[in-house]
Amino acid sequence: MIRASRRRSLLPTVLLTLGLTLATLPNAPAYAGERTREPSGWYNTDYIYAATRGVNDMDVHPGLKITLVPVTLVLDTAFLPFALIMGCFGH
Repeated sequence: MIRASRRRSLLPTVLLTLGLTLATLPNAPAYAGERTREPSGWYNTDYIYAATRGVNDMDVHPGLKITLVPVTLVLDTAFLPFALIMGCFGH
């Protein structure tokens, strides 16, 4: 049996693992015409806050979205410098 103190320390790890797993899932469009056009210009903004955008586009219960959005916002903010750099190279 897991003690209460250990159970509390596992919660952030479980949430982080869940957030990373959901962030790496493919973001399938809801219908064929959605997000199929190429971004205009030379800079690709698809990498900026991609995990949060992916959770927002998910077809799940809103209660799950409310719990996942703070986790993805923290992850996206942590990886924001890399996303900004990838916007220059990822066409």
